[in-house]
Amino acid sequence: MTGKGRGPVACRPVRRRRNGLGGVTEGTAARLLAAQSALGEIPQMSRAFVKEDRETPPIDYRLPDPQSSYFDEACAWALVTGANAGDTRSAERATGRRWGEAQLVPHVEAILKRAEAEDQGRIAQLCRRFLRAAAGGVGVQAPGRCGDGS
Repeated sequence: MTGKGRGPVACRPVRRRRNGLGGVTEGTAARLLAAQSALGEIPQMSRAFVKEDRETPPIDYRLPDPQSSYFDEACAWALVTGANAGDTRSAERATGRRWGEAQLVPHVEAILKRAEAEDQGRIAQLCRRFLRAAAGGVGVQAPGRCGDGS
């Protein structure tokens, strides 16, 4: 249903009546929703408020004993894996290491070399971001921190 060239009714702002105190009268929005539902119209909602992802279980970072000689390598892989999944924070919590931590640079460089050899562009991209962050790159943030998912 459209009205006077303004687009679908569901997309227009809801005009709400106000009582003498400046508040919205009870039931106005509910009545509008009920009327639209009765007509088979579904109100439009901003995609910002629609959760499209189903709940996925958190990644299980199976890390070796912290005293192990390959613990740092496992941490580097965990951080890159977490970033690839868009959840760097959980990897940081699991490993106790931060994105861009200098101690992990040799391991991330090895991961980068392997990713480039195996044509794994996304992993290589994440490794380069890690290395820029470790070098103190300006504006470099851990992927998944601001919801960009990159």
